[in-house]
Amino acid sequence: MAVAGCGSQQSTRDSADASTEGGLPGGGNGGEGGSGGGDGSGGDAGGNGGDGSGGGGTIGSLGDGAGGGGGGCSQTTCQAQGFTCGPLATCSGTQLCGTCDPKMKSTCSATSGTCVTNVCAATGAACGVIPDKCGNLTVCGSCPPGQVCDGQTHQCAACVAGDCTGKCGNIIDGCGNPMACGGCGTGEVCDAVSHTCTTCMTTTCAAAGFDCGTISDGCGHTLSCGTCASGQVCVANVCVPAPLPVACQTQNASCGSVTDPCTGQTVACGSCPGGATCVSNVCNGCVPHTCAELGKNCGVISDGCGDMINCGSCTPPASCGGGGTANVCGVCTPTSCAAQGKNCGTFDIGCGMTQNCGTCSTSGATCGGGGTANVCGVCTPTSCAARGKNCGTIDIGCGMTQNCGTCSSDAGATAGDDAGAVDDAGEGGVAVAPPIETCGGGGTANVCGVCTPTSCAAEGKNCGTFNIGCGMTQSCGTCGTPGETCGGAGTANVCGVCTPSSCAAQGKNCGTFNIGCGMTQDCGPCSGVCQSNVCCQPTTCAAQGRSCGSLDVGCGQTQQCGNCGAGEVCTGAGTCCLPATCAAAGCGYSGSDGCGGTLSCSPCGLQ
Repeated sequence: MAVAGCGSQQSTRDSADASTEGGLPGGGNGGEGGSGGGDGSGGDAGGNGGDGSGGGGTIGSLGDGAGGGGGGCSQTTCQAQGFTCGPLATCSGTQLCGTCDPKMKSTCSATSGTCVTNVCAATGAACGVIPDKCGNLTVCGSCPPGQVCDGQTHQCAACVAGDCTGKCGNIIDGCGNPMACGGCGTGEVCDAVSHTCTTCMTTTCAAAGFDCGTISDGCGHTLSCGTCASGQVCVANVCVPAPLPVACQTQNASCGSVTDPCTGQTVACGSCPGGATCVSNVCNGCVPHTCAELGKNCGVISDGCGDMINCGSCTPPASCGGGGTANVCGVCTPTSCAAQGKNCGTFDIGCGMTQNCGTCSTSGATCGGGGTANVCGVCTPTSCAARGKNCGTIDIGCGMTQNCGTCSSDAGATAGDDAGAVDDAGEGGVAVAPPIETCGGGGTANVCGVCTPTSCAAEGKNCGTFNIGCGMTQSCGTCGTPGETCGGAGTANVCGVCTPSSCAAQGKNCGTFNIGCGMTQDCGPCSGVCQSNVCCQPTTCAAQGRSCGSLDVGCGQTQQCGNCGAGEVCTGAGTCCLPATCAAAGCGYSGSDGCGGTLSCSPCGLQ
C-alpha cells in the first residue's frame, strides 16, 4: 500500500518519528515507520547520497550528490544520471526528472531514480516501509505474532527476548512481555526511564531544559514536562516546529502548495501567520508580536514591526517593572546595608532608594579601602616583587605606582651595536637580529624578556610571506603543485586548491554572487528586492489592511499608506478613526476615546 504524497498526514507523522528516533527525515539508519529510509537507502533524501547512514540535515539537496561534493560543482542532468523520476540536485538548482503513477503502484526508487512497480515485491521486502526518492513511504506489511520486522532487511524474524543485565525494576523484555529485574543496592534508586541503578539527584523539567514529554526525576519517578503547542512536535523532550512535507522542503517552500516531484500530486505546504504573505511559496512580511507572546503585561512596548502596543497597567502595590523585569508587574522589595554586608557610605538598596551605611571608625580604614565597595578596610598596596614584575611602572593599588626597574640592554650584543641592524639571513630567509632583552619582550607585560620569533615550519605555513613575530617576516616558499595557490583552500600561507561554493550552499537565490576562487554565479531572478543575494518580497499597505500612516513593508522599504480626514487620527493599526470629544461624550467622562486613546472631561458644572 503506497502512502500517498509527501503531504499526507502519515508522511508528516513518520517524519516526526524519524526525527525523534534517529535524526531528520532522510537520515539515521532508517527503521520501521521512519521516512528517512527504512532500507538504508535514504541518503538521496538526506543530502549527500550514499547508504543512508548519515544523511541527516535538511532534505533540500536531493539527488545523487552529483551537484555537490568537495571538488566544486559539476553540472549534470537527469538523463546523464539515468533518472526518470524524482528530484536531482544540480548546479542551477533542483531538476525534476519525472513522476511515477501511484495508481499503478509505481514508486520512484530512492537508489535508481527510476519507477518501480510493486516495490515491496521487487525488493523482496516482507514488512516495514520503503521510502521513495521524495520520502513518500510504501508499507510492505507487518509480521505475525512473535516475530519482529528488521528495518534494514525488511524481513520478519523471531523475537529474541532481552534479559535483566544492567537493568532494574519492571521492564518489557523487547517482545512485549513484562519482566521484573529487581531493586538496587543501599543508597541507590532505580531510574524510572533508563531502568538503571543510580544515586538520587532530583531534577525538574526546567532544570533539565526540557519542555515536553516524560523524563526521569532522577530519584526513581517520572516527570511530565507537558505537551507542545499546535504546529510543534516533541523531539528529544524539546518542542520544535513540526516538519513540513518533504516535497515542500526539497523545493524550499514554506507556504502555499507544490507538486510532489515523485508522484506529481499537489502537496500543501501550510499558510503564513498573520501579517505575512505567501510569495513564491515563501512567507514574507513582518509578523507583529503580542504582549502575551513577549511575556509582558504592562507598559508600552514595540511589536517588532514598527508599531507600539500597550500591555496594560499594574494593580498596586505592584508596579511596572517593580520586580526587576521590564514591562512585567511586580512588587519592588528594597534590600539593606546589613543584608548586603555594607557598613559605610551611601548604598543603592533598589526601588529607587539609597541608604547611609555609616562611616569607618578604625584608624587607617577607609570606605572601600580593602577593595570592596561600601565596606571599611585598610588599603594595602602590592609591589613589583609580589606581582613578579621587574621592569617599567605598574599600578600597585591605593592610588600608587612603583618603578620596577629596567632591563639589560645587552643580552648577546655589545654596547654600541645598532639595535636596528640585522645579521645575514639565516636558513629559510629568516633575518636574525641580535637578541635584545626588552620590557615585555617575552610576551609578559612588565617582565624583561627576549622576543623569540616563530617560523614558517613551526606554524605549518609553506608559501608566501609570513609574520613570524618580533617585527620580522619570513618567506615560506611557493606552491609547486599544478592548480594550487597560496591560501587557495582557505588557509593563509598554505598551498591548496580553491573549491568554489554555490548559490544553494550559501543560501542565496537571486543576483550575481561571488562563490570564491575568482568566480561568480547567477543565483536567479527575484520578483521582489534582491538584498545580499536573497530575494525579499515587500508587503503593501493594502495587504496589511492599512489606510494611513507609514508602514515598514520590509526589504528596507517604507510605504505611505495615506492621510486621514479632518478631525480623524491614524491609529496604531494604520486605520483612520474619528475620536470622541467631550462635547459628544459629556462632562465628567473619563475613558476610551474610541480610537485607542483615552478621553477625560471636566466634571459637570465646572468649566
